[in-house]
Amino acid sequence: MSRSSTPSRIRWSEDGTKRQGKLLTLQGYSSRDTDGVAVDEAFLYMHVASFLAFQHVQERSGVVVASLPERLGGCDFDWTFEARDTQNSPRQAVRALVAATTDPTQVRQSSTSATYLSNITTANSSTSMENGYWILSRPQQEEPEEKTQQPTQSPTEQPTQNPTQSPTASPTNSPTTATTTSSPTGTEAPTSLAPTADVLTEPPRTVPPRTPPPPRTSVPIPRDTQPPFLSPRGGSRKRHLQDITATSENNNNEEWQFPFGIVGAVFSSVTSPLTLIGQAFELPQISGSATSAQLDSSPFFARSIPTNAGDARAAMLYYHNIGVTHVACLYIRDPWGNYYNADLQRAANQLNIHMESFSYDENKASIESALQQLKQSGLKYVYSILFDWRPVLLAAQEMKVIGHDDYVWIGAEMFEWTSEALELSRHDPVDQKLALALRGVGSLVLDGGTNNNEGLQTAMAEFVNSTTLQQEYMSAHVSPEDRHIFDNFTFVVPTIDPYQKLFYDATYSLAIAACETPGLFTGPELFDTLVHLEFQGVTGTVTFDTTTGTRNPDSVTYRIDNVFWSDERSDDDYIRFDTNLAVVVTKGQVEHAHRWIHFDNTTHRPLPIPPFEHDYNLIPVGAQVVGWVLGIFVAGLSVGIMAWTYCHRKRFVVRASQPIFLVQVCVGTLIMSLAVVPMSMQGEESTPRLDVACMGTPWLLFLGFVVAFSALFSKTWRLNKLLASGQGFKRIEVQAKDVMWPFAVLMTINVTLLLGWTFVSPAHYVRVDGNDIDEYGRSLESWGQCKSHDNKFLYFLIPILFFNMVGIATATYQSYVARDLPTTLSESSYLAVSMLSLMESFFLGGPMLFLVMGRPTAYYLVGSAMLFIVNACILLPVFVPKYLQRNATQRGRGGTASLASSVPRTGNGVRLSATAGRDEFTERGKMHIARASTGTNSYLDYSSGTNGTGEGTRRREAEPVNGFDGHASFGQWQGGAVRFQVQGLPPVAEDM
Repeated sequence: MSRSSTPSRIRWSEDGTKRQGKLLTLQGYSSRDTDGVAVDEAFLYMHVASFLAFQHVQERSGVVVASLPERLGGCDFDWTFEARDTQNSPRQAVRALVAATTDPTQVRQSSTSATYLSNITTANSSTSMENGYWILSRPQQEEPEEKTQQPTQSPTEQPTQNPTQSPTASPTNSPTTATTTSSPTGTEAPTSLAPTADVLTEPPRTVPPRTPPPPRTSVPIPRDTQPPFLSPRGGSRKRHLQDITATSENNNNEEWQFPFGIVGAVFSSVTSPLTLIGQAFELPQISGSATSAQLDSSPFFARSIPTNAGDARAAMLYYHNIGVTHVACLYIRDPWGNYYNADLQRAANQLNIHMESFSYDENKASIESALQQLKQSGLKYVYSILFDWRPVLLAAQEMKVIGHDDYVWIGAEMFEWTSEALELSRHDPVDQKLALALRGVGSLVLDGGTNNNEGLQTAMAEFVNSTTLQQEYMSAHVSPEDRHIFDNFTFVVPTIDPYQKLFYDATYSLAIAACETPGLFTGPELFDTLVHLEFQGVTGTVTFDTTTGTRNPDSVTYRIDNVFWSDERSDDDYIRFDTNLAVVVTKGQVEHAHRWIHFDNTTHRPLPIPPFEHDYNLIPVGAQVVGWVLGIFVAGLSVGIMAWTYCHRKRFVVRASQPIFLVQVCVGTLIMSLAVVPMSMQGEESTPRLDVACMGTPWLLFLGFVVAFSALFSKTWRLNKLLASGQGFKRIEVQAKDVMWPFAVLMTINVTLLLGWTFVSPAHYVRVDGNDIDEYGRSLESWGQCKSHDNKFLYFLIPILFFNMVGIATATYQSYVARDLPTTLSESSYLAVSMLSLMESFFLGGPMLFLVMGRPTAYYLVGSAMLFIVNACILLPVFVPKYLQRNATQRGRGGTASLASSVPRTGNGVRLSATAGRDEFTERGKMHIARASTGTNSYLDYSSGTNGTGEGTRRREAEPVNGFDGHASFGQWQGGAVRFQVQGLPPVAEDM
């Protein structure tokens, strides 16, 4: 906004060397009761801290902030200090601000005060109370035809606002909205503030009957709970100012000046209406304690304290740190409480904390209703946002929701709870109940830190011991009524609290902004400088949000003090309290300074909500035993077969089936059987041991499967490769290692993919909650399950399944090629039975596993049964026939082992199935078959002819080949069939 439209509220000194301005403070530090006006010391010393900041700025003293002299060393700004006690009342604060911005030397109409209030609502207004809020409405006594007129003063008498005038000029700076009005009769109103008292009358305590109101604008100012305003005792305002001038060294003078800035009220409810008037005048103000988030949208308002969003975040971080998942919030239904509660809810949602809120008005029925709802909720951890805490805690103690073993209350900004001055009578029943209620509570406040405590303490002590400083302070109060409250008051050195520091920094920040804004600045220019400041204050580094004017929360610390009875400080008449710093929250980190002492004088932390029975659906021991028995049976069977194979490795039926591969099959089934162990592991929560078990299961299953099936594949392939070499009487040696590469390839692929699965997206043991929940949102049941945190595990699981299926398909093909070989040499027929059984198991067991996935016991039993069936389908078809034929070689000793094969003839060639070699068609119809044996007298007889009748028998003597003692083969024949015999083979013979 340009200076031509916004007046400057500062002026040059008479000698033209300095700029001058007036700082207005509207803090409240007294209240009226039946005995008169009483001073609230906690609020008073906050105001004294503002005054001391003003003094130190004037004197460029670094007693509190060491960097102050350097920061303001070149400042040409000089200011005066005006104090008005608002009694922490919204109505009183509005009256004080209107009075402070009214030039008493100018003649005005009686509607002047209403004119100022019209800057809030764009119409002259009066107030009424409705539903707990002030309503500003057009006064009915004002005639609609009343018009405003420009003053008829001469140009020399009118105030000027030209910022470019000579420094020697001393313009009178009045607001541009100040006008002179004429009544319908043309009679001028008296020059007093009586209209303000008429407009701002004390509202009734109850809501009056509603009548059709005139057009109005609502302003959300909470109901004033303070006693009626103390009207002036007499004398004109000019006389009051003259009295102050005569007794003050505060640079106040008889010439009235519009304030350039305001150190605002303590409470947000009082600050709200002040910001509305400040907006009309474009008058910057700053507070050291008003924390409502509602004020973020107020123009020209700043604060040296963060909003309650910082407090709310600190509170929920503490609850989250101690494992509290359910919290109750009891709050007063006013703007401060409403916004604070909303901030708490947002912070709770971010930390996955369930919070229920209960609001109340300041009447007994509303308080009891809210507390009854709180009690019915069953929540034990209560965060309270209270204004007058005594009636709330009294009702809560009577309803047994505070002061009992299982309730823990924390109050927002409850300084009185931690004050050393708090004492409760042992002889007063009400005080006794309050004492019980306060036992074990906590108070969350902003902690100004211990830095500069000594400096501010020194400054306070200097003020207390200096009558001159006290006289200057009291003289800064414009109203005689404000000065009279100190007639019988004795200043003492107070305990330094955070809010004294915050108001010191608030006043100091306005001083820096005034010094660093050049020329005869306007309100918007001063505010722009203010929100861009960064300086070292009493409370640390102070910076502001340039949009809202609120202090950034990263630079402050929060503390929670624990309150408990003090045996040392209490006596026979009074109960007094001690406090411990229990928790410190800074920059999102929670630190426990001391253990919390609860109502029962122990440090045992109560449960946040009532306990309940949760069904974890754990696998019973009986079901686990069933799975273990199945796994042990398969493992024992595998070990037993391996032992039997080793012991009978020289028997014909075992040697013919290649013992090395038989052992490999058993090793694979043994590995798979071990998977029942990690499958049975479980717990009520996730642990590293269970996470290992989750990944151990697929490792055992896949590796065992690869070992077993690759053995069958290699065994059959070795037979096919060797028999195919008989063409042309080729002599080759096919060792076991020559056909082991399928096993190596499959194993490498599986291990690589399993490693990727383990490191990229490992499975973790998690508990999955059921759909049934209780009134606190807790799941009534859950079950354990192995799950990855994302779907990347599919990048590894799908390739594993694919390559293993390729291996199975290849093994099946090799078995098909060897389908005509005798079962002694190849188990192709048994492998087919095994494959069919496995497929049947997968097709039936897979859907069953899916259906029982949410039932751990059934899932485990079905999985164990499938694992047993898979292993049985591998072992039994291979080894049962061998066991039944274990004595076949015994009958063959010295006798004849006959093998026959039908060989159809096609054209002039002979076709032989793969059981004896590979198919071959030649011009002369030749076929080559080889058989190796041990013994020098081994030979091979064969005959050819229709229907087995021979056309002669040929014999080929054995000769050494492939490391064996003898080898016999036969050549050409004719006929539709061939019968061959191997005679005299000892039991140690091995077919190749």
